[in-house]
Order: sequence, then structure tokens, then C-alpha cells
Amino acid sequence: MTGAQNDIPSCDLTRDDPAEILHEFLSFWRAPTRVELGLWVAATAQIDRDLPATLGEWLRSADWRPQPREIIALHDAMKNPHSMRSILVRAAMEYGVAVSDITGPSMTQHVSSIRQQVMSDMRAAGYTLGQIGRVLQRDTSTVQHGIKAHTSRVRTTSSNTRSSNDLH
Repeated sequence: MTGAQNDIPSCDLTRDDPAEILHEFLSFWRAPTRVELGLWVAATAQIDRDLPATLGEWLRSADWRPQPREIIALHDAMKNPHSMRSILVRAAMEYGVAVSDITGPSMTQHVSSIRQQVMSDMRAAGYTLGQIGRVLQRDTSTVQHGIKAHTSRVRTTSSNTRSSNDLH
């Protein structure tokens, strides 16, 4: 994306025709072919009414050109923000990683921190350790450790922020 970090790209998503909306959205990266546009229209037909809001959210949250399945997943996440899937999709979008990175075997600090945040968010939404473990392909003790690690990290960050504010 160009411009300041908080800028929302200029993309007119207020049209009535889903094909026009999708053409405008996809043209942000490059103009779609007729075939590609037709496939997008067919793939997103189930969310016609919510298409502008969903595409607008994508433009605010992500900077890569999506696939139709990613738009459908985002739409579903927007409809039920506390579902396990929506928590996972939103974290993946927010941090620019794939859902499969979060649920996969990666042990990098970046992905592990994201995974631990997802664990904590799912637990806060009321899911059991077993449910979270099944979705993230981890055992319950790993989920429990991840939640504790995330909570500790948040406390440390919060404490450091308060201490630095006290100095000013």
C-alpha cells in the first residue's frame, strides 16, 4: 500500500453491481481479467449484500491481494467475531501470516507469539483448553502454557509502558 501507514486506500466500493465493486477492489493491485472477475463474482455471490463492507475491511487490515476464500473467511469472521475461526483469521490478517502458520509446526518467536495470543483470545471467548488445542493442533498443556506466556508478556509490556510514562 502507498501513503501513510493509517491511510485507507482510495477504492470506491459504493457501487450497486458486485462485478463493478470487485473490479474496483481487484484493480487496486492490478486489473482483473474477465475470467478472473467472473470467478470472483461466482465465489463471492453468497456475500453480495456484505461485499463492500468485507472488501473495505480487507483494505484496512491487509496489504496483499487476496484469494476469494480469504474474503469469504473474513466475511464469516466479521459475522461471528467470537468464533474460533474468526479469531484465527483476524490474527493471521493482523500480523500478515497464514492461518496454516499459526496452526502449523512453526516455532519462530513471531509465529509462536501470535499463536499464544490466539490461544488467549480463544480462552477469553469461553473456549476450553481442549477445543483450542484441537483447532491449533496442540495438546492442552501447550495451550495452557501459551496462555500463561501471553498473559505474562502483556503484563510485562503494560508494566514497562506505565514505568516509562511515570518518568515523563
